[in-house]
Amino acid sequence: MGQKKKIYIVVKTYPTISKEYAELVCTAGVLEDGSWTCTDAAIDTTDKPI
Repeated sequence: MGQKKKIYIVVKTYPTISKEYAELVCTAGVLEDGSWTCTDAAIDTTDKPI
């Protein structure tokens, strides 16, 4: 497992429907050292209780 880092979120996209996952959200932020990072977050809601 990788090292933990604090990311200050600057941009978050509106969730989009995905064929593989229920929703896909992209975020971008600034690390504590001033560098930028981007990530995709897949949200699978198919197994969640109602």
